Amino acid sequence: RWAVRDGTTTTSMDQNQLATQSNQTTTVPTDFVPIGKEPATQCVTNNPCQVYTYGMHEPYGYYAQCQQRQRNQGLFLADQQLNGNTAIFTRQNAGGGRSGLECAEERDYYPYWHPTPWRDIAILTSEPGRCDYYQKNSQNNAMKGYCTKPTYNNKGTCEANGG
Repeated sequence: RWAVRDGTTTTSMDQNQLATQSNQTTTVPTDFVPIGKEPATQCVTNNPCQVYTYGMHEPYGYYAQCQQRQRNQGLFLADQQLNGNTAIFTRQNAGGGRSGLECAEERDYYPYWHPTPWRDIAILTSEPGRCDYYQKNSQNNAMKGYCTKPTYNNKGTCEANGG
């Protein structure tokens, strides 16, 4: 039997644990742990089973690309002094603190301009006049592309730098 994650584990994996885990097996995100609070085990064809103590909504590879990608320089910063220049640093996350494996820039700015592991099922807004914009720019409807060189933030700089 499986149950929705109960939040018992309150710590998180450090960067070295994440990189080691990602390199050993194919990362399969899971939000569930077995009833009885044992870690969830996920097996992948032709790979060893992997044990998850922590829920993984985004895979490590997605977060790693966010750490490498230049942040969008056109975003409003107010009076914030960001501690870095990648997509993990935003006005709301100036220090680049990590919450799970979410990409801060993708979390803080919707609709996001890069591919994400998420699909929209609903958009709640106090500005119904923006609904057409949200629908048009949702990843459900608009194609988003990756650069083979994850440092670059948009198609122009990606292509100009051989990506």
